[in-house]
Amino acid sequence: MTIEITPLSGAGERRDANGAPAPCPDTLTGAAGTAPVLPLAECARRLRQINEHAAAILRVEALYEEQVGECRVWRDAEVKQHQREIERLKATVESGIRAAMAQDPFQRKTITLPTGQAGVRAGRAKLIVEDRAAFLAWAAEQRPDWLRRSEPEPNLIAVKNATRVHHDGQVVTDGPEAGEVVVVPGLRLEQGAEQFFVRTGAGGQQ
Repeated sequence: MTIEITPLSGAGERRDANGAPAPCPDTLTGAAGTAPVLPLAECARRLRQINEHAAAILRVEALYEEQVGECRVWRDAEVKQHQREIERLKATVESGIRAAMAQDPFQRKTITLPTGQAGVRAGRAKLIVEDRAAFLAWAAEQRPDWLRRSEPEPNLIAVKNATRVHHDGQVVTDGPEAGEVVVVPGLRLEQGAEQFFVRTGAGGQQ
């Protein structure tokens, strides 16, 4: 649809309430407080500008993704290099720290120095199902919440959170009676190897 606007002039000229000429079409205004009413030619020009800005946003986003990818590659390479150096330096101080721990009359597991701390920590314990049939039979009757619902498999997270190792090496849990200790058949808790660590202000624990 084409809209033609023909300016009025002479006797037919439009005037406002005060007798002054009404605004020409390219400066017509809408209701009070609204934006000017633009002619279609100006609307088309501004739509072209909107399209140019939208295209610019797409270019910026594409450039951003490209730069982010390059920065990620750079970051990974830098972090890997520094991490290798941390591991190398840790290996060089371990013997000295262990020697100091061996001579410590309090047998402390952490040595504190002006620039940081270093020592050893217990390894993470791992729950081993040695006799699957014995454990499943016991759990089905005594602790069904230790089994996965989809299939008869041990939920090792739930089991580990509710068990501990007795002084004789058996895996036990609390029984239904107060103070009662129940041996869980088919399980063994394997203690992980002792691990050397360092802790600094900037790097945290390594």
